Amino acid sequence: MGEVMADPVALFDASFGVPHLETWMWLAAGGMMVTWLLLGAIFRAVGPFKQEALFVAHKVVVICYSAVLFKFGIEAWLFQPRLATGEERMFHLVPEGMLVNQLMATAMIWDTVATCAVPSMRKPDLVAHHFVVLAVCVTAMYLEAGTYFLSFFYGITEV
Repeated sequence: MGEVMADPVALFDASFGVPHLETWMWLAAGGMMVTWLLLGAIFRAVGPFKQEALFVAHKVVVICYSAVLFKFGIEAWLFQPRLATGEERMFHLVPEGMLVNQLMATAMIWDTVATCAVPSMRKPDLVAHHFVVLAVCVTAMYLEAGTYFLSFFYGITEV
């Protein structure tokens, strides 16, 4: 009597101890997964893409997240602080750059699973690419470094 139940959300640490790995990222990756699967079901049912429905659905989701990355990457790159030295650029935490990094990590969480699930995409170099990009994202979150550059490389060149 009178005991307070623990908050179930507080019991699950979505960050796994990594700074900036936030719950919204897992939810967004899940949303991307649901969108991909729904589009795959639609493409399998209608249209000329029945044989490669999940592949085509993957491309649709990639186009959408690439547009989001491009929008935030351009804004972060053009409007971030001008830092004078290489050391400042490497170790100054740029919030807009961290957001682009978080968006890329979110995309890689979904894209790694999707790539492994679609036989025509399940190539060693592509799977390795996704794991390496995810590792770079997590490293940048953990070290809080490189965010000045990530807004350009994830937000502009990745597109």
